[in-house]
Amino acid sequence: MSDKAPVKLRIPRQDLTTFSYFPLTGADAAQWAAGLPVTSAREVAQTLATLVGELNRVVLPAAERYAILEAIRPNMNVAVASLTRKVINQPLVMPEEPRQLAEIADQLLGLSSTAYTLVAVHALRDRDNMAGVNPARLMCEALQRAINLTAGKIFQHFLLYQPGENRAWQTLHQLYHLAERQHLTRLRVDDGHEGITTVQATWLRPLLLSCCKPNQVRQGDLIAILLPDMVQPAVFEQDILPNAKAGASILFAHGFNVHFGQIEVPDTMDVIMVAPKGPGDLVRRQYQEGKGVPSLMAIEQDASGEAFDRTLAYAHGIGGTRGGVITTSFKEETETDLFGEQAVLCGGATELVVKGWETLVEAGYQPEVAYFECLHELKLIVDLLFEGGLAKMNKYISETAQYGDFTRGPRIINDETKQRMKVILEEIQNGTFAKQWSDEYAQGLGEFRRMEQEDYNHPIEKVGAALRAQMSWINADDDEGVAETKSAA
Repeated sequence: MSDKAPVKLRIPRQDLTTFSYFPLTGADAAQWAAGLPVTSAREVAQTLATLVGELNRVVLPAAERYAILEAIRPNMNVAVASLTRKVINQPLVMPEEPRQLAEIADQLLGLSSTAYTLVAVHALRDRDNMAGVNPARLMCEALQRAINLTAGKIFQHFLLYQPGENRAWQTLHQLYHLAERQHLTRLRVDDGHEGITTVQATWLRPLLLSCCKPNQVRQGDLIAILLPDMVQPAVFEQDILPNAKAGASILFAHGFNVHFGQIEVPDTMDVIMVAPKGPGDLVRRQYQEGKGVPSLMAIEQDASGEAFDRTLAYAHGIGGTRGGVITTSFKEETETDLFGEQAVLCGGATELVVKGWETLVEAGYQPEVAYFECLHELKLIVDLLFEGGLAKMNKYISETAQYGDFTRGPRIINDETKQRMKVILEEIQNGTFAKQWSDEYAQGLGEFRRMEQEDYNHPIEKVGAALRAQMSWINADDDEGVAETKSAA
């Protein structure tokens, strides 16, 4: 590990050698926390804030400090959550009582984040002298806690319509930068409250929420959840559900989490979906051009009695009705979408391209020529299919190509292939794929990253990059940037 990164974090000076509350051990901290009152969140939060503020000034080894913080952490979480529930759904200019509660919660979040930051910084500083402790593991867990608490501070400002706190954002990024420099961002961390996660996932959550303007959650009649599938459950449970009002519509762009039970929405809220048949940037571009991406819409739960109208209105608002909207179910959308990605659009198409390229190269043909035949020209065919189906493709390709299609295509993709597709579909339908993907994500994406890197290291990628660099009309910079970023990560 390297400690030479220019990370700037504000931490207090440790100038105390005694502590007022209990002997400085995790066991004593847990015993003390068990005696806290359970009926007054304000009193508990104020007590904890004073305690943590003093603890931050005590000279203490990193591991012992961490043990104490972990012992009182459940109490801190409950206190902050309780105070937050008391201040939501208030007027924009809050009365004095809820304003004070919000300030107490904010103070406790800030002091607690600083406390875990001290653990990480001291573990880095003393890592060569920490017997019986894995300093990297200690740093990783402490940084995840610190980032999560800082994110809570940021979210509270959004929730209460308060100006964003620049220092909190700076702290968030500096903490992540420290973890990144120590190669800790993707190690699995047991958060305890949120389950298995990583520093990276914890850091991404406030970034995604800030893009979604979470301050609108408090009074929103419709809350659109457009986050990555694996991020959604934690965000919904921690940040959306406690703040969404009864009768609100929870809208998804894909049914994965609802269909497979990863998210359970109370029966007081609508559960609806608008799924554009294209990526987000295309939806926006088509809308700006006065066009629209065809969309699917579905209603899983109609608590308001207005779910259909709200869903169709949203689809119209993003331009979906210009391209056409088809009603479906969460089940149908989820299972067909996953099957299309796995068997045809992503898994099927890419494997067909790669295996075709390898066949030609292994037979002695130039890699560049094989690239053009198996990958580059695929776009020409897909465009014809997109614009006019099989008929338009056959109209514009040669008769020789047509005859090859009719006589050789079924020898490559045949009934045996179809049977394997049915197995893929069955794994989607019975939840096997969903469980496998959720487990992989929870375990830190190790196998996922290995397979991803294997793709990027394939020779066809190097050949393609060199050829695309010669074609100025192709946005090759963006293409290569994706591969380089993920490869280096």
